[in-house]
Amino acid sequence: MKLVHLELNNFRNFNNFRIDFTDNESSLDSNNIKFILGDNGSGKTSIFEAILTILASFYSPVLNRKKTFEYKLKYIINNLEIEFKKIKKDDKYYFTLIENDKCYQYDKFESFRNKVLSNEDLYIPQKLIFSYSGFNNRLKHIYNRVKKNYLKKENERRKDTEPFIDGMRFIHSDDENVLLYLTPIWYDCSYAKKTLMRYCSISEITKIEIKINMTAENLKKILSHEDFSTYRDLRENSNKKLINAYKSFILIQQAIQRLEEEIHLKLPVKKKNESKNLIKLDTYPYLKNYEKEYIKELEYYDVDEYHEYDEQGNYIIDKFDSNLKVKFTIETVTNEYYGSKLYELLLLIKNKYKADINILIKTDASCDKEISSTELSEGECNLIKFLGMLTVINNHSGIVMLDEPDVHWNPNLKYKLRDILNNLLSNTNETQVIISTHDPLVINGVENTDVRILHIENKNIYAEIPATDAKGKSIDGLLRSQYFNMETTFDYETIDKFKQREDLYKRYMQLNFAENSKNREKIEAQLRNLNYELVGKMCIDYRNEDKEYKLFRYLIEQEGLKINLNDISKTELDKRKEQLKTIIYEVIKK
Repeated sequence: MKLVHLELNNFRNFNNFRIDFTDNESSLDSNNIKFILGDNGSGKTSIFEAILTILASFYSPVLNRKKTFEYKLKYIINNLEIEFKKIKKDDKYYFTLIENDKCYQYDKFESFRNKVLSNEDLYIPQKLIFSYSGFNNRLKHIYNRVKKNYLKKENERRKDTEPFIDGMRFIHSDDENVLLYLTPIWYDCSYAKKTLMRYCSISEITKIEIKINMTAENLKKILSHEDFSTYRDLRENSNKKLINAYKSFILIQQAIQRLEEEIHLKLPVKKKNESKNLIKLDTYPYLKNYEKEYIKELEYYDVDEYHEYDEQGNYIIDKFDSNLKVKFTIETVTNEYYGSKLYELLLLIKNKYKADINILIKTDASCDKEISSTELSEGECNLIKFLGMLTVINNHSGIVMLDEPDVHWNPNLKYKLRDILNNLLSNTNETQVIISTHDPLVINGVENTDVRILHIENKNIYAEIPATDAKGKSIDGLLRSQYFNMETTFDYETIDKFKQREDLYKRYMQLNFAENSKNREKIEAQLRNLNYELVGKMCIDYRNEDKEYKLFRYLIEQEGLKINLNDISKTELDKRKEQLKTIIYEVIKK
């Protein structure tokens, strides 16, 4: 998938806004990595939000009702040019789908939505993965809407005949689920695995623990209505606790069996009969106590004698101890399993049953001691998220939107971000990555056509392509260029010394060289001291890219502070004074 352009009106701070992701719509550039720069509040995250809202509205229509903005979104997918439009005319919204030369127009969103979803594998990217580094929940809110509909659909499937449905098209890589990415990294991509081992020092994934709380709500999700109808509620028996225990125990046994079957079904195996020992069941002793204390006594009771239904005709499940959990352990998985499929399964189980999932690992620092992956640092977790997202999408047509993925990374890792990206995407041309950043290390060496800079002018936001490449520029040069527009990279104290020096030179040039010798000597001494501080102590020399310093250095090299005026003719002196005035003027002007 490749984005072509996005137009927005009446969305956040965007009015009549357009951003082009390629220079030529008819011939897309080969690079599938784009960078978005801009000041805080310029709209970088809002672009992500708009794209997500447009595409997610097909799965959660409420997003269309709440977002009354106009848009045009064009991208290339499956060798098709697809464009979605929402335009307001006469206080009414109209929707358009353009597929190459075919145009479909609708005056109701529902008809527009049905058309798109009837060919969703053709029109919609297989995966749309996004992450956000800030505190705002705008992006997560969109994801939660889509997830709610997805889980509803998953709960409605026929549990006795169908496995878990395919994973969600939309994935929000929030901090809660980031460690689940360890499975696709470890089992699906050798380069991602090597990178992870290098920068996180992970030597082994030992096992995955899944703990599911066996509440009545979860049992309803796992089992069918028929499963409950077998076990009747005894109204008049005095040993109510006993019957509830028995009922709970049997239902949980059935739920465990059903989950085991579905987990095995979900994980594709390349070789037959190799999934037998994948999952070990380790229940808490509490479940075993039910069997030990109660089951034998139930021989004296007819449990099918009575039953009870609620007003809607649903069988009533009595509440039992909600602290009862069942623990599944997935032992070390070999490469015949697809890590991305395992990731989707874990994500579904966590979302659907609110399960606790822990991945146990070994690191170089742990000295072969098994530790929880939750003990990894923020920077390591962020790298896992980055590698995992790109690994999951690697075999799909889709888009990855990363908001400041370099947060918590050290400079060496930031510097290698583009190289890591290029290696992970080397085998696909179906994935596009959009990155927002504030860090010059991330865009070091990038061509200008791969960068969009957001500006605010007269309360309007516009996107522009920088005039020059980021190639060949140092970090200092990038910061002082169009990319970041910093006037200087020196600290405030050093800048003050520069200004002092400029002021002294201005006074020095105003002196009559034949007169005021004492004042001249005083200023010369002050200038020498400043020059010693800046050049001698701080080692700021001509190689530095500071423009003011270059001018000052040139002035010194051309004229110097220790010239003997008696050796210079008046004509030459006047000439040099005029040259100096020009140079000083340029310095002051800067």
